[in-house]
Amino acid sequence: MNVDVPVDEKVGFIRILVVIHDSNDQVRGAMTSKKERHFNANLVKCLAL
Repeated sequence: MNVDVPVDEKVGFIRILVVIHDSNDQVRGAMTSKKERHFNANLVKCLAL
């Protein structure tokens, strides 16, 4: 599973991007979410899991 959390402090929101791979490295799922809050990027990665 890959998690990315771009933070745009100017606009005041974060995005949570998640891609789930199987053992053959094929994509099995993906998710994106937008949150209108200021969070620490490391905290958001924990929330995404």
